Amino acid sequence: MDKFKQKGNCSVFWVCLICLLFSTTFLSAQNTETDAINAQEAYLNEKIDTVKPQYVALKTNLFYDAALLPNITAEWYIGKQWSLAVEGNWNWWTFGNPVQNHTHYRIQAAGIELRRWLNSPNPLQGHALGVYSMIGNYDIRFSPENEKSAGYLSYLSWSAGLSYAYSIPIARRFNLELGLAMGYIGGRYYKYDYCMMHQQWEQQAIYNRKYFGPTRIGVSLVWQLGRDNGYSSKSYKKTVTIESQNYQMKNQEFDSDYKFFQLKKRSEELQQRLQESEQ
Repeated sequence: MDKFKQKGNCSVFWVCLICLLFSTTFLSAQNTETDAINAQEAYLNEKIDTVKPQYVALKTNLFYDAALLPNITAEWYIGKQWSLAVEGNWNWWTFGNPVQNHTHYRIQAAGIELRRWLNSPNPLQGHALGVYSMIGNYDIRFSPENEKSAGYLSYLSWSAGLSYAYSIPIARRFNLELGLAMGYIGGRYYKYDYCMMHQQWEQQAIYNRKYFGPTRIGVSLVWQLGRDNGYSSKSYKKTVTIESQNYQMKNQEFDSDYKFFQLKKRSEELQQRLQESEQ
C-alpha cells in the first residue's frame, strides 16, 4: 500500500511538472507571438509615416522657345499649398561675317520663385500667386548693316516682383500653365558698336535701366515627373500593400479565431489609414 501511494505521488509529481513546463512554454510562445505582432505593426506604422508622396515638375516656356531662348524650370511642392521653383535661361547666338556684321543674341539668366497655390485640387494645379527674383546678363545686336547697328550689353541686370499662374492638366503627366509677372527691372547696360576706323568694338554710352511693368508672360508645357507625379498614390499603395502581405505571411501560423480576428482588425485599420493618407 505504501509503495502504491509512493508511485501515485510520483505520478502526480511528474504530471504537475509536465503541466508546469507546458504552461511556461505556452506563455512564452504567446509572448513571442505578441511581440512579433507588435514589432511588425510598429514597422508598418513607421512605413506609413515615412513614405510620403513627392511632387516635382519640369517645364519650359514655349514663348521663350519660339524666341530661340532655351529655358527650363524645376518646381518642387514643399507642402501646405506651397511650392518652390528654380528657372534657368541660356542662349549664345553669334553669326554673320565680317566681324562688323556680327549679330549677337546672347541671354543668360537664372531665378527663383516661391508660390502659394489657392485651394488647388491637386498639388501644382490650379491658381497660384508668387514672388520671384531673377538675375542675369545679355548682349543683343541686330541690324548690323545699317545705321541702327548698335548693340546693347549688360553685365548684370536683375528683376523682382509678383507673379500669377494657372495650371491645367491636358494629359496624364502633362499640364499647360499660363503665367504673368509684374515687377521691376534694374541694372546698368552699355550701348556699343564696331568702329571701322579703329577696327574694334567701342562703347558709345552707359545707361541705368529703371523699368516697372510686365516682366514676363508665358505659356509653359509642364511635365509631372514619375508615376502620377513622382512618388504617386499608386506606388505608395503598392508599397503598403506589399508590407501588409508580408505582415500577414509572417503571422499566418496564428490560426486561432481570436488571433485571426486581431489580424483582420489591424489590417482594416491599416487600409483605413492608407485611404486617409491618399486624401
